[in-house]
Amino acid sequence: MTDTYLTASRAVDAVISEATRRGITVSVAVVGLGGELVAFGRMDGAPPLSAEIARNKAATSWVFGAATRQLGELSVPGGPLAGIEAATTRPLVRFGGGLPVRGANPGISAIGVSGGTVEEDEELAAFGVEVIVGAAS
Repeated sequence: MTDTYLTASRAVDAVISEATRRGITVSVAVVGLGGELVAFGRMDGAPPLSAEIARNKAATSWVFGAATRQLGELSVPGGPLAGIEAATTRPLVRFGGGLPVRGANPGISAIGVSGGTVEEDEELAAFGVEVIVGAAS
């Protein structure tokens, strides 16, 4: 069994290293099975709100068990989840950068990245998922 914190912190470090390589400054959050923060990192120069947004992306992905981009697609006016934000006081992120982590580590449920473009955040979050899944192999 893989240690949850060590795996989560490795993923955060790997995402920050990859973001550095790409010239992007981000914040990264990994949450556990109850949506609690397991590991977090914020690069020097990352946008001020990126820390909060990364955490909210991870938590949103945990709640729905889906990518935050999917929630955005489903919650457009007329969509099956239109108005979802009125059903909860929890901050919900409806754009990309939050991804669920399934079956890799029993203590990790999702990762969120914020600071780049939506596409960059999604790519970096996917990179983090790969690190977490790879640690379980």
